[in-house]
Amino acid sequence: MKWAATLILALALTVTGCVELPMTMDAKPPPSRKETPPTPAEPPVLPEQVSDGNAHAALDALRRELDRAAVQPTPLPTAAPGSDR
Repeated sequence: MKWAATLILALALTVTGCVELPMTMDAKPPPSRKETPPTPAEPPVLPEQVSDGNAHAALDALRRELDRAAVQPTPLPTAAPGSDR
């Protein structure tokens, strides 16, 4: 009885796609992803650069800077030479 239940369970899982049975041995490797070089970062927006005439452009540059900072990993701070930490 346990053998029949195991067979039925294995068949049900295979049919629903939960378990894949190898049909052929010549499986192709997944295609490799090509890394794209990062785009050069724009210089940060400084308070002295913002004026009434370019406020919208400065706001757009600040938004791009924040978006870029959210995506790029931040470097970990390193200990100063000669410190105990």
